[in-house]
Amino acid sequence: MDWLPLILFSVFIGWVLYSNFTKKGKAQVRGGEIEKTFDDFEENSEAFFKQRIKVHVLESTDESEKRIVIEYLTKSKMHWQSMDLNFSIEEVKQMNKLLLQALDYSNTET
Repeated sequence: MDWLPLILFSVFIGWVLYSNFTKKGKAQVRGGEIEKTFDDFEENSEAFFKQRIKVHVLESTDESEKRIVIEYLTKSKMHWQSMDLNFSIEEVKQMNKLLLQALDYSNTET
């Protein structure tokens, strides 16, 4: 019984490493294999945190529609955090309209 917490902790750490650092693990977490990755955008400033964005198209596992994943990364010297935003094609089109509206608004205000 003394070994049970250690075993459970080891299994958890193994799953975290598998899901973050292997291609198959990332595919399971995201919901599909990456079909194509588009050029990423990295903030080029001297800020403490560097921000990076990657855009992926996921393969369709069943005959459903493809998904778009926006991977948002923040990095510093002793910190790394990744967050995936998973969208359908229709959701990406709606978000694109909103971003263009915000861009048009910001251009008219200056």
